[in-house]
Amino acid sequence: MKKVLLGETYSCSVYSVPDKVADNLREYCMEYCTWLQKSPEAESTRKKWRSPSDDGFINYLNKFAFPQCESKLVEELSGKCSYIQPNTNIPDQYRNNPEYSGLPYFYF
Repeated sequence: MKKVLLGETYSCSVYSVPDKVADNLREYCMEYCTWLQKSPEAESTRKKWRSPSDDGFINYLNKFAFPQCESKLVEELSGKCSYIQPNTNIPDQYRNNPEYSGLPYFYF
C-alpha cells in the first residue's frame, strides 16, 4: 500500500491505496469517473456523490476495483492545503514521499 493525496478546491486528504493505484493514479481516477457515469452498479454511488469525490473513489476501489485491499483515509489536510498547487503547501512528511511525488493531486 502506498500513500496518495486526493484533493478538491478547498481540501485534500492522504489515503493509503494499493501500489498499482498509486503508481497509475490518473488512470484509476479516470476509470472511476467512467464507471461512475456508465455503470449500472454505480447508481447508488451517483445518488450519494453527484460528482466524483475522493470518498466515492475510495469506495469504488474497496468495493469494485480492489476489494481484497482496503484503501483508507490516513489524514485530512483540509486547512493546510487550501487552493492546492502541485508541490506547494504540502506538509513536510508528505513532500518528499516518493510513493506519490509524481502525482501528488488529482482534481475531479
